[in-house]
Amino acid sequence: KFDRFFKAVAKVLAILNPKTPETIVTVEAVNEVDDYIFVKSDYKAIKVLFEDIVYIEGMQKYVKFHLNDERVTTLMSLTKLDDILPSSQFFRCQRSFIVNLSKIKSIDGNLLIMNNQSKVPVSKSVKVELINLIDKHNLL
Repeated sequence: KFDRFFKAVAKVLAILNPKTPETIVTVEAVNEVDDYIFVKSDYKAIKVLFEDIVYIEGMQKYVKFHLNDERVTTLMSLTKLDDILPSSQFFRCQRSFIVNLSKIKSIDGNLLIMNNQSKVPVSKSVKVELINLIDKHNLL
């Protein structure tokens, strides 16, 4: 993803030439990450905080944000959204679903049980990658 690539290049530049003020500014600018996005829904622009997103469901040309206390549907592709969301917090667990890693309550086979008791399917091809992401202490 571009944001991860940009951060990596900025770090390399900072290491190679630490005294350049432009490099320091660039690294600081990269670390300033928004914690929300605005989405258009029902003729309104709605602010969606990343921490409120439980999971996102793709429905052909639309995506549905399943938030802690509401649902928001907007015209957007899941692929575009996957590029926008921070990869450290969100994971595309199947072709039609992106989950907030901090909202996963448990894993039951190929289903993720979310904090709001929703069940989200996990593709077999990415399950190992998901386990590695959430298992920081090698317990699984």
